[in-house]
Amino acid sequence: MSRDGQPVQASHPPASPHVGFPGKSSGNAPLAGDVFAALERLGELRHKGIVTDDEFNQKKGDLLSRL
Repeated sequence: MSRDGQPVQASHPPASPHVGFPGKSSGNAPLAGDVFAALERLGELRHKGIVTDDEFNQKKGDLLSRL
């Protein structure tokens, strides 16, 4: 790749604003794999004490409703 006749290093495309956020796929339809991955991460956060059981259950219901 060159710019004005000078070689330039190719840059990586910017990350999607939805990287790492399940349910944010093209077409607004969440992918089941994204939802399941989010549930696993949420379970890990609960296990580590980062989220409470109530927070876990609320978010779990929200995620499952996207399927």
